[in-house]
Amino acid sequence: MTVGELLTRIDARELTEWQAYELVYGPLGPAYEREMLALAVEGEQRTHHLMGAAHFTDDKHPNPIDPPERIARPSEWFTHRNQDDDGEAGGG
Repeated sequence: MTVGELLTRIDARELTEWQAYELVYGPLGPAYEREMLALAVEGEQRTHHLMGAAHFTDDKHPNPIDPPERIARPSEWFTHRNQDDDGEAGGG
């Protein structure tokens, strides 16, 4: 379906309702699976980091496991970088 077809079939109010639904209940379709997979991987990263901190760190030895990193979601893959990233991009 093209954007034009979408806009002729669905008005702005209904699009806004679907957007609000996704914000509350999560994305629809395959994006939901990707979101859940990203959350599971991030949880596993946190667990490994905490286990490393609990068992292997003291005053002399740092945690051997890197801190967890947030995984970019598919909706964020093509977004513009924020001004905080490099100080140049973003609002001027």
